[in-house]
Amino acid sequence: MFLKKNNGLVTSASLDRRLRQLVGDYENLNLIVAYSGGLDSQVLLSLLSELRVSKPFNLRAIHIHHGINPQADDWAVLCQASCDALAIKLDIFRVSVRPSKAGIEAAARKARYAELENQLHSRSDILLTAHHQDDQAETLLLNLVRGSGVSGLAAMPAVRAIGNGLLCRPLLDISRQQLQEYADTRKLDWVSDESNSDLEIRRSFLRVSVLPRLQHHWPQVTTTLARTASHMAEANFLLSELAEEDIVKRNARNDDKLMLQGLADLSPERLGNILRYWIRQQGVPAPSVRQLAEIVRLVNEPPHTSQAVVRWGRFAACLYRKQLQLTSGEPGQLSGDEISWNLLSGEPLYLGSACLTAETAEGFGLAKDRVGSNLVIRFRRGGERCKLPGRSHHTSLKNLFQEQGIPSWERKTIPLIYAGDHLAAIGDRWMCEPYAARPGEPAWSLKMSEMLGK
Repeated sequence: MFLKKNNGLVTSASLDRRLRQLVGDYENLNLIVAYSGGLDSQVLLSLLSELRVSKPFNLRAIHIHHGINPQADDWAVLCQASCDALAIKLDIFRVSVRPSKAGIEAAARKARYAELENQLHSRSDILLTAHHQDDQAETLLLNLVRGSGVSGLAAMPAVRAIGNGLLCRPLLDISRQQLQEYADTRKLDWVSDESNSDLEIRRSFLRVSVLPRLQHHWPQVTTTLARTASHMAEANFLLSELAEEDIVKRNARNDDKLMLQGLADLSPERLGNILRYWIRQQGVPAPSVRQLAEIVRLVNEPPHTSQAVVRWGRFAACLYRKQLQLTSGEPGQLSGDEISWNLLSGEPLYLGSACLTAETAEGFGLAKDRVGSNLVIRFRRGGERCKLPGRSHHTSLKNLFQEQGIPSWERKTIPLIYAGDHLAAIGDRWMCEPYAARPGEPAWSLKMSEMLGK
């Protein structure tokens, strides 16, 4: 069975060739289909079912049950029946969708991908989605009207890293009409989601009202738009290569920070390219044109103060001692509260955009016998002092922060860990006497991590 294509036929064999182009030799890999039960994913699952007869990869499907649509339970039943008929293992996961300013569809997408990402445990796990050529054209148009740059106009990549695995879209060269023809010929059943015709949803509006009119005048418009996205992807790759070369040649990277002294003589356009690349690398949404211009100004016209901040949403680019760093929502905003933390639970403690964990150790961290297991988290109120191991006197937190060059906005986010009423640790940076573990002593090792793009 096949799909009609512009030049020849599309078969499971051609899907095989495309997958090999994208992920290499996928034999013995775990191919995981993001399976909604709709037309697109139904066709993808059918093609893979044919292909696995001759190829030794592992195949399973995952259905995300959002619980938004009243028919969601019926869809899950249909998905299970389809997978049973094909002898393909199906996992169904229910997710909680929290409404956001971006809308219910965006919130559902975020919850869906978060759960799918959780199912990828290594580079052997390949998540396959059924995005096709029309989806690519719609994505390009959506990003175009949003005013996106080259990165946004590149639309959806055919393959990218996601969590510990890879996301692969092998049908981006195939049109929705071709998928429909295959499904009709195969007499496949699939889920019909009425929201796909809801004109209040922007993507649906493009699909129902805009693209058909464009196709009336330009029959190959989806192919053309998808080709444009491919050109933009190439341009974006080259711009990223240029940004990386500029950073390396000018020795401007210091861990996750940018050192300004090597960048000040660049043109605003080239500097802007570096900043967009650096921000994107850290998984942070791009700032607006105006906000990016403000960041460029920080580099070219350093302020009289030693620090400055440009904010967008919950993120910020922060200048301190001629270095730029990115931060996100401040745990210090919780400073009016005290947070209890039971170390024996083994659970991490989430503080705004940061995560604090405690693991069993020996000879470093907080001494188990002296600190106990029930701690209290607070944030700075002023006047706190800590006696570090090996020092004969207490030191104020202000002086400790200054010694280590920690900027003011970061100081607000560092949790202070108390055993009873006594300061035991300052984040994972300093342990205070008498709670600091001695050589060979059972201890809790603390680790603080920030989740910028989450």
